[in-house]
Amino acid sequence: MTKSPKNYRTDESVAVSNAKHVGGYKLDILFSDGSTKTVDFENYLFHREKAYIEYRDPKNFLKFKVANGNLVWGKDWDIIFPIEKLYSPNGLQNMVQEPEEPYMSVKVG
Repeated sequence: MTKSPKNYRTDESVAVSNAKHVGGYKLDILFSDGSTKTVDFENYLFHREKAYIEYRDPKNFLKFKVANGNLVWGKDWDIIFPIEKLYSPNGLQNMVQEPEEPYMSVKVG
């Protein structure tokens, strides 16, 4: 059984509505308030522990999806980035410098 934070959002008024690949590890993200932002995940994926090696492969990186207002990777929501980090002006830049992790699914039992 997998426990996933599928309903995680810090601000119920802003969610991810859509995302599309624009090259490399960059995604154009459309938010529910109509704003858009290009987020580059490359530095984040390559400056983290081995847990993200699978998503360094471009084929796996492209398997992202938008579900319940979140941007996620993996069948069991292996990686889910906090909305406030995707939406903020600094985006994931601070996550590379800070010891913060994205929300990851936890295998139970």
